[in-house]
Amino acid sequence: MQLNGARRYLTPILPLQTANAQKFASRKIRPNIPSQCVAPTTPFTMKRVLLFLVAILPACQPMPHTPVQPVRPISQPTFVRIPRQRSDTSNMSTLHIVVRDVRMPVQPIAEAQVRFENSRIPPLVTDTSGYARRTSLNPGEYDLYVHRIGYTPFRVRIRLVRGCAAWVEIYLTSYACDIGECPPMPAARATLSTCAREV
Repeated sequence: MQLNGARRYLTPILPLQTANAQKFASRKIRPNIPSQCVAPTTPFTMKRVLLFLVAILPACQPMPHTPVQPVRPISQPTFVRIPRQRSDTSNMSTLHIVVRDVRMPVQPIAEAQVRFENSRIPPLVTDTSGYARRTSLNPGEYDLYVHRIGYTPFRVRIRLVRGCAAWVEIYLTSYACDIGECPPMPAARATLSTCAREV
């Protein structure tokens, strides 16, 4: 008897709770958000949602900043002919590189990187005396790209001859100042010393 009485009192409550739940679910709560940040309220299929996200995500991402570095022209070194050495008997050539500061020619530049452009030859890094060397090089032309932090990159084209070692002295210049009056900066230069008659 008691169970039947409880069912009789609870039965009218269930439809009322269901109606209230539907009433609250039908309410639309719109927070204070700018209109451009709110997605459209029209019903979307999954395909339309994906297309919407694909369309707006690229516009929200910042564009990457790619610095444009100017292509520096290739310089021709000053040629100096030196007597043939006793070690100049191989069919290959040895390249000696010395990097210095053009404002103070006696000051070497350490940790300067020397890259052989358009070649698979590993790059070189100068030591504390500004010196680097590469042996067993085939004769021919090489484009050297020399750069060091705080200095203007420098490109120079050299020619190696069979059986002659070559010494390349590269004098780098610094960046020009951008505040106030800047003193004139000497231009970078290079000198090639070898026993070849023509390069």
